[in-house]
Amino acid sequence: MTTTTATLALPTAKPWPRPAVAPLSALVAGLTILSLLPLLLIRYPAEVDYYNHLARMGLIADWWRGVDNPFYAVRWQMLPNLAADLIVPPLGLLIGVEAALKLFAVAAKLMIVTGAVALERVVRGRHLLAGLFALLVLFNWPFSWGVVNFEFGLGVALWGVAAWVSFAGRPLIQRAAVHTGVVGALFLSHFLALGIYGVTIGLLELARWSRPATRLRPARTVALLAVMAAPVALLLALTRLSGGAIGGTTTVWAFGFKWLWPLLLLNADLPMLSAAMMLGLLLWLGILVARRRLSLTREGAFVAGGLLLLYVAMPRQLFETDMIDIRLLVPLFLIVPAFVSLEGWSARARRHAALALTVLILVNLAVTATSWRSVSRDAAELRAAVATLPPGSRLLVARAPGAAERYSSAPIVFVPTLAVHDIHAFTPSLYTMPGVQPVAPRPAVAPLHIDKGLDYRLPPFALLAGEVRRPGSSGRTYLADWPHAYDALVLIGPPVANPWSDRLRPVAATAQATIYRLGN
Repeated sequence: MTTTTATLALPTAKPWPRPAVAPLSALVAGLTILSLLPLLLIRYPAEVDYYNHLARMGLIADWWRGVDNPFYAVRWQMLPNLAADLIVPPLGLLIGVEAALKLFAVAAKLMIVTGAVALERVVRGRHLLAGLFALLVLFNWPFSWGVVNFEFGLGVALWGVAAWVSFAGRPLIQRAAVHTGVVGALFLSHFLALGIYGVTIGLLELARWSRPATRLRPARTVALLAVMAAPVALLLALTRLSGGAIGGTTTVWAFGFKWLWPLLLLNADLPMLSAAMMLGLLLWLGILVARRRLSLTREGAFVAGGLLLLYVAMPRQLFETDMIDIRLLVPLFLIVPAFVSLEGWSARARRHAALALTVLILVNLAVTATSWRSVSRDAAELRAAVATLPPGSRLLVARAPGAAERYSSAPIVFVPTLAVHDIHAFTPSLYTMPGVQPVAPRPAVAPLHIDKGLDYRLPPFALLAGEVRRPGSSGRTYLADWPHAYDALVLIGPPVANPWSDRLRPVAATAQATIYRLGN
């Protein structure tokens, strides 16, 4: 006998006239193209980790060519963070690593927009809101850090949830096959994206089981739970057997800022703009709810409530992955709109809603493009300056005296990591955390390796001076005896007078950094 599961109850919203769907889809398609232009036309996005990922892609591409790096080795293991590492370097052999990473980032954003639309079409039977809400968060704060694997994985998760809902009435064996493929792709993409997918489908099933009219069948329920859990358990076992891991061990909590992160979500470049847009959006949604023009279906309420509870409960950093809790806010904009019930909306109200969301999207896009253009110029200048150092240099990156703390998290801080590929340099700023990246430092420079995520924030020059007077005092082993461990120092921040003239010899300067040779 073929085993099937009951179909998820779809929203009961009154269907919108079909002529209104085509113009909306055309609007979303046009806005998507516009949103991808900065990524396609601007060489260096203003995304903090993008340069670090680009440097690692170059190292792995060299490995594919059979070129050994003197400071880094490529070590493949079962890791839940490998999407770009598996796709970009082989593609980079054909079109260049920079172009390959750009295509990967474009694919991730396309999958997010189309995945949100696909989920809504599966649930409603048509596209109404999801595309505009996906575009609204396409350049959100977590994405601005260049978390390309998570972004790609989130796109896969959206398509996976859509597949789970659409296969709800199919034989269990078919559902298991699709689910296993999605889990495998998500495991290799990003573990948090896998978690979002698992939590979402679990909440959807819980919402269905909670309906009074639903009669639970124990055997079928156990079989469905086994289908959901088995692929994950198998992949975790394979990871352990292969010697792999899921990130590091550091956990950082930041409950006092839970109220702030949603306000900063929409735009990383202008916090006040982000807060204004978010408050305006929440006010508008609140008015619609109060007037009973907008409500959540049972499934939507379960998903929204579950993700919000996770957001409140999760730490800021887990498994050496930062912004865990903040990233959980993004799927609220991508998944929940598919389960919104709209009642009594006139054609005029629909046009006004689409217009308001379009204005917010375009404002966000304009601010993002302006920031990217400025950062790209600075990044190109700094990359060229660092590339003038002798091949095989050991490079330390720090914050210049008097430079504001914001330079520790500015996109420019990881531009010097491109030297690990450009001139086969070494820098502890390159991400090489066990269980996260498939690249590791060779034994000669292993003592200079950073193994805690927060230590990648730029140390101030005052700390470097203290390390010379009291070696090892900061607990950051990669700074111990740094004047002899490194050949060059890049101080990020506005140019200043030589902070240590007897040890540092300036060799190049840009608008955002000064490069020194160490007088060893």
